[in-house]
Amino acid sequence: MKPKAVNEHDEGLLEYLEDIIGTASLKTPIEEAGKLAEDFNEERQHAVTRARVAEKERDALEPGKREAEEFVKQENELARLKNKYYQVGAMKAQKTIQEHEEEVSQITKKLEDERSKYSGLQQEIDEAEVEHKKLAEEHKKLGETCNEELKAMAALEKEDIKLQENRKHFKAKIKKLRKQGDAVSCLGSGRPMS
Repeated sequence: MKPKAVNEHDEGLLEYLEDIIGTASLKTPIEEAGKLAEDFNEERQHAVTRARVAEKERDALEPGKREAEEFVKQENELARLKNKYYQVGAMKAQKTIQEHEEEVSQITKKLEDERSKYSGLQQEIDEAEVEHKKLAEEHKKLGETCNEELKAMAALEKEDIKLQENRKHFKAKIKKLRKQGDAVSCLGSGRPMS
């Protein structure tokens, strides 16, 4: 008897001993398990390669992410400062309007007093009316300026809201990129994803 079979149909000493011991029945499952292990190893190698590529892509995106974060911070700070500036402007305009309203009220009262005292002095009354009209015009202009300032402030508030939404969007995007980065690093390290 030969030590090992030359082909599939022959039987050598090794095959004879395998039959006696009972390992011949395990030969096919062992070969299948070896092939399966080889397939798994190939899949693992592909996953490691994909993970390395994803890691490189993530690292390449990092400077852009930092730049976007810095841009959003600067835009937010700019909007905050503009908002403060316009609020101060609106408060000053409101104060000026109040002062002018008080002046107009005082002048109107004075005019009425003058009319009752000096009903015969039409020229002085006419001059007082002219001054009253001037102040009324100035008051009207200040009111319009105040309205414009309030509109500008409202526009800035809308812009601030928009910037805050952009900031939330960028934060969500960054969080998503970090999650993707964590998933990629988990695949590369062989740890289960949490």
